[in-house]
Amino acid sequence: MAMMQGQAEALNLNRLWAIIRIFPQFNGLGYDDWQFRVKIHLESKNLWDVLTDDPPTEAAPRAEFLKRDKLAKNYLVNFIHSDYLSYVRDNESAKLMWLSLKSAFAKTSIVNQLLLRKQLTKLRMQREDSVASHLLTFENLVRQLKLAGCKMEENDVLTQLFLSLPEKFDPLVKALQNLDDGKLTFSIVKERLKSEELKLIERQEEEDVKETTAFSSKKKRHKKKKILGKCFK
Repeated sequence: MAMMQGQAEALNLNRLWAIIRIFPQFNGLGYDDWQFRVKIHLESKNLWDVLTDDPPTEAAPRAEFLKRDKLAKNYLVNFIHSDYLSYVRDNESAKLMWLSLKSAFAKTSIVNQLLLRKQLTKLRMQREDSVASHLLTFENLVRQLKLAGCKMEENDVLTQLFLSLPEKFDPLVKALQNLDDGKLTFSIVKERLKSEELKLIERQEEEDVKETTAFSSKKKRHKKKKILGKCFK
């Protein structure tokens, strides 16, 4: 029995090291992306609650919680570069480690919120931008604002998105604004924008074909007229 337990622990340790080798260690940069990866990974291991909740008071659940806390701490320590271990070294629980990193690296200052707000307000979709690339930039700014502690309602997000779009999307924006508030969501707007972009591209391609055909026809008539003129002369 003891041998089987030892083999299981060795297997879990090997799995942990395999994950650590492919998981990017936090080196002081890109905290927002790193903490998102850590959260998703710990959720997959059923350990995320250890970083958000306090230990239970009853003996049996508490013992199980503390066992999982040790595993979560093991993950966190190995997901942090050696140069930054000082931020978590004195913390006794995974939750305290997480809060220590968050207080040091999460961008929650008012100044940062103002800077991000300005970027979002000035953001405009450029002629060479696709809807997908523009939405990627827009959503990244919104996500950074929320991580910085800014509360943004969906109506506020949609208003900023509409203001960032060029005139060619005005008919769609007006149609969307006429929908009931409950029916208008960010997901719906994204899909409608992508569909509208395809329609605009197809329309432009049709116009280009017509223009090319008309130009070619005009050129042929001009050439024929020129030839006929020479023959007549």
